[in-house]
Amino acid sequence: MSNVEKQWTIMVYMAGDNNLSEDMITGLKGMKGLRGNKDINLIALYDSNYPRVPVKTYNFSLDFQSSSREPKLEEFETDLFDSVKPMLSRKEFFKIKDFVPKVVEKFPAEKYALILSGHSDGILGKTLLRDENPSVVLDLKKLQDILYDSRPAGSDLIKKRFDLLGFDGCLMNMVEVGYELKSVAKVMVGSQGNIPTSGWAYEKVLEDLVANPKMDEKEFAVSIVKKYADFNADYGISGRSVNISACNLDNVKTLSNRIFAFAEYLYDLLSLPTEITDKDDELTKVEKRENLIIREHFIDCVLLSHYKSQTFMHNQAVDLLDFISNLLLQSIKKLVEIKKLYEPDSKAKANFNNSVVSKILIHTENIHTLLSKIEKVVDGEKNDSPITELTANASSSNAGEKNDTRFILASCTTGSEYQFSKGTSIFFPWTDTALEMLYNKYAKLKFNKNKIWLKLLEKRISLTLRGQKDKSFTVNFKKLLDLDFSTYPTLAHKEHIGKEHIGKEHIGKGDLESFYLYFSQIRNYDSEFVEKKCK
Repeated sequence: MSNVEKQWTIMVYMAGDNNLSEDMITGLKGMKGLRGNKDINLIALYDSNYPRVPVKTYNFSLDFQSSSREPKLEEFETDLFDSVKPMLSRKEFFKIKDFVPKVVEKFPAEKYALILSGHSDGILGKTLLRDENPSVVLDLKKLQDILYDSRPAGSDLIKKRFDLLGFDGCLMNMVEVGYELKSVAKVMVGSQGNIPTSGWAYEKVLEDLVANPKMDEKEFAVSIVKKYADFNADYGISGRSVNISACNLDNVKTLSNRIFAFAEYLYDLLSLPTEITDKDDELTKVEKRENLIIREHFIDCVLLSHYKSQTFMHNQAVDLLDFISNLLLQSIKKLVEIKKLYEPDSKAKANFNNSVVSKILIHTENIHTLLSKIEKVVDGEKNDSPITELTANASSSNAGEKNDTRFILASCTTGSEYQFSKGTSIFFPWTDTALEMLYNKYAKLKFNKNKIWLKLLEKRISLTLRGQKDKSFTVNFKKLLDLDFSTYPTLAHKEHIGKEHIGKEHIGKGDLESFYLYFSQIRNYDSEFVEKKCK
């Protein structure tokens, strides 16, 4: 063990046994440019796709400054795994639990960062740190287990969280990912969307830490975000779009609790009783007619907001802040439309209409309060505005603030595709099929322990599912405006309850192409197969 304890030990785990193998060499070459720093250890593990090359480890803490030439990559190879080298064959899988303890033992430091480079896919579990020889892959829950066991030990030999966990991969900056990994790391850096196969430019994203090794984990995370965005900005003219954010995982539980409060309120709204029976008195019938208008109002608001918001993961994850902004805007806009549509022309109608509008207004105000609380955790207390201003680029203006209430420490985007991204996303599928394909694994995440978010997803989908057996109808505008709801269609669709999923393990069935084909559909049609349908 080294007697010298440095400020930081950076561990880069490169899962390159796939089509990223060659691009990762560019990353390793970039690390060579950071060699010889006296205050930082930089250690990388590289698993090649080439079958004749064993797993390699490199120590970029070595100093070659006395040489006039640039050292070759092989000169940085280290015997870090001498005692366990047979275990590191490509027949074994995910040696993070071997890699981290060995690095910590040989290269102690005050703070530790682990960067996972490779394929990733948020909550999907289809490509996360994929190996091709043999063909194996992680899911989020297994990753959490591995990282929890791999945590570095402090001076008192008690394991502690990684100071920084970075994902040099796609789709990992999701609320659910942060919640799952809150016991593993203090700060998480990752992208909501897809990233180029070239990955992080390590010589750039680490240069601020090299210049100032006494950075804490939050300052380091913010510097990665800014440097990554700066490096990719010039590629925008080629069509490249990237985004990246730094998250304070100490605040993910507070954020999630506020998301759950919103989900429970919206679920109750969507569950209002609307079906009129022969046993109902006139007051109950009036209340249920009002409930139908209120429920349809908020269903429309959610659908329009989802459609207009920044999405990721084949349209099945939505940017949390952008969705909040749009939901508030849509509710206010539709409230104005309702007032115009039901302009009273009699005292009886006035009482009915005023009651409906008043209730929708109260619900809108309550939702506004709940969503504003979410916004204040995600983006900090810097802005008292009820609706976040939509801008062409996600802001990183919070980067210099010392505000421990923020979940997003910094967020940047370049290019057009992710221009409305604001830091973190959440699973919000369009269709019954998309939810079913992930249900079993998604339900097991820690984020879903209380099931309220899942209940909201199921309720929203069940109320918007258009089945083939639904009867067609012709709108009688006169009766509709007279508020006669006897001919108005009720949404008597099947309830998408959890027990339907017992024993169904959709994930992993079929090939990858068919998975994405069905998962990326926005049209929420019933899953019943139609061979041919003619008009």
